[in-house]
Amino acid sequence: MREFGLRVLFPMSATDSSNLMDSPAASRLGANRAIVFSEERGSFEKFRPYGPPGNAWRDWFLGKEPAPMKAATPKPEMESAAAETLDISEFRIS
Repeated sequence: MREFGLRVLFPMSATDSSNLMDSPAASRLGANRAIVFSEERGSFEKFRPYGPPGNAWRDWFLGKEPAPMKAATPKPEMESAAAETLDISEFRIS
């Protein structure tokens, strides 16, 4: 696993957490929580991997509007550019 510099950990045993990020922190995570770990920086940040649904989904669910349109799939060149500029600070919760 050391080949992956950026890892996302969900609740797991202390042993597994220590093997993946040299800390048992992922064993103490609550429901709907995760950790993003940067091997390069040696730091981690807790975050909620699931956000609340948006207003469009809520209106659709309540029968007020037609189903929301799916987002367009990004082009491959955009995906690789986004992966290169990924910053761990983007995962912070306000």
